[in-house]
Amino acid sequence: MRPIGGFIIGLYADQYGRKKALILTSSLIGVATISMAILPTYSQIGIAAPLILLLLQMIQSFCFGGEYPVIICYLLETSKKESKTKVSALIVASCLVGVLMAQSLILILEYNLSRQEMVDFGWRIPLFLGIFNIVLSFYFKFKLVDRVPLAVNKSRYKVDKKSILKVFLISIPAGIVFYVYATAGRILINVINPSDTIKLLFPLLSNVFFIIFIVFVGWLFDRYSSSKKAMDLGVYCLIILSAPLYTILDTGNVVYLVIANAGLLFISALILAPTCAVIFSQVKGTHKAVSLGVGFNCALSIFGGITPLVITLLSPYELKYTGLIIGLFGFTYLYSMRIKTT
Repeated sequence: MRPIGGFIIGLYADQYGRKKALILTSSLIGVATISMAILPTYSQIGIAAPLILLLLQMIQSFCFGGEYPVIICYLLETSKKESKTKVSALIVASCLVGVLMAQSLILILEYNLSRQEMVDFGWRIPLFLGIFNIVLSFYFKFKLVDRVPLAVNKSRYKVDKKSILKVFLISIPAGIVFYVYATAGRILINVINPSDTIKLLFPLLSNVFFIIFIVFVGWLFDRYSSSKKAMDLGVYCLIILSAPLYTILDTGNVVYLVIANAGLLFISALILAPTCAVIFSQVKGTHKAVSLGVGFNCALSIFGGITPLVITLLSPYELKYTGLIIGLFGFTYLYSMRIKTT
């Protein structure tokens, strides 16, 4: 659903403005979230309950697929050249802050509610609390001002297929590094085998450091370099260092594991922080939201989806093979830089 949302919402944003598209996605997400919060149970309406839940999740996925590229366009279209990496990093960091808040809320609920209470009503609480987020989102989006003239937006529609291909290839490394870092963290926890409290808090602390690293990379490369050079460095590190770092993860030595995790964290930040700015800079023409929506979401849906499967299939073997496969994905970015767009 994400690529479909990227195309349809992106087309709407290109034709009628970023503000209207963002208000539309917020409206649909709001309706879907509230509907999920008050959804009757299986015992009340039978098989219709999971089918309706699936439909509502598809609506959310459709909207998320369209909203993210529109946000990229809105924020980067008029941002200053010397702040594009920082803006790109903040877009990614804001998503991780959302994940961090969700993790914190679930942790609080699991600590205060029994397993049966979570099944009975606890799972609805985050959805009801999400209504406040939706209201806040509406408030800010209604205050937005479209900075791209509609005369440009309503020009004759034309898809730049090469731009979509470039966005797709560039986004592949970004789509897999989330899982790369998460896998390394799980290995560290399994080796250390800490208390249950540390196991619960580790994902939160890990995401806090991840957010800090991403924002730091955005600031650093805006000040001293560029978003493309940050992405270049991250991809080359992914290609060269993935196999050695995963080999270190296989040693079982705690000190080496911490070093390997830090290395993978920094590589992931180098790739993710500038991704939005890099893919935006590679899209040509006036219909940028469509190109970003289709290319970016296809990459995340395909490669973000198969990466956990690949890691699982390779788990019986030495971790260096996992690192080798992950490193190979970096070549999609290098190839994309050879494609010329008009």
